[in-house]
Amino acid sequence: MGRKQNFEEWMRDKKELKSRTVSAYSRAVEKIAGHYSKNTGEHVDLYSLDDAALICGIASCYARDGRFEEFGNEGHGTNRNAIARYCEFLEDRKAEPHWTHIDAQGRANMVDVGAKSPSERQAVARGCVYMQTVTLQAIVDQEISKGDVLQVARIAGIMAAKQTSSLIPMCHPLEISHVKMDLQPDAKAACVRLEATVRTVGRTGVEMEALTAVAVAGLTVYDMCKSLDRQMRLGDMELLSKSGGKSGRYTHPDYRSAEPGV
Repeated sequence: MGRKQNFEEWMRDKKELKSRTVSAYSRAVEKIAGHYSKNTGEHVDLYSLDDAALICGIASCYARDGRFEEFGNEGHGTNRNAIARYCEFLEDRKAEPHWTHIDAQGRANMVDVGAKSPSERQAVARGCVYMQTVTLQAIVDQEISKGDVLQVARIAGIMAAKQTSSLIPMCHPLEISHVKMDLQPDAKAACVRLEATVRTVGRTGVEMEALTAVAVAGLTVYDMCKSLDRQMRLGDMELLSKSGGKSGRYTHPDYRSAEPGV
């Protein structure tokens, strides 16, 4: 899929308007958005669906009140027609797949979370490293030549949670307040079970931090034991729960946290 069109390109593709009219409509919409930003102090992104809908709504009210002359010299009729076209453009945009991490020009874009209110957030993720029974026993007995596998993997998971934004391109750097990394040998399943709990107070969640902690801890188990067992397998990595933020609480159907209220 190619990049999304801007308003002026969209009008030109319609081939219904003269070039001079297209330019006038584009200027008119920009002036209306600029007027709103000046009066409210809020930045407006004309290619954000939410901001575009806001501008359409405000401009429609101005049209009913006959106040379009405030927006410059384009004229009442030009402004009214420009907003009518812009609302059509918005409806076409709504029908397109909406990419939050790609801007109107098709460029990678980090989502702006500055307007969100900070809240307490937590995420819990888990995974497993499956291995031969003899390998698991060697881990438990601390007979792996590289050292204490579980302790090294625990540290690796904690460090990875703090480095998530350096590993996952569009993740925001976060001030993490807590990371708990739990590793439990499971003799019946012949695996090491991994669970990471991450907390912060911020504007975006820590799901990726918890999942990254699990992934890197699992890779560390593999690295520590690969000379003994190259058939080890990482699997079952999933989010167990998250809380905080606009989307609220999520809990995996198979998960019951030991912490009350979480």
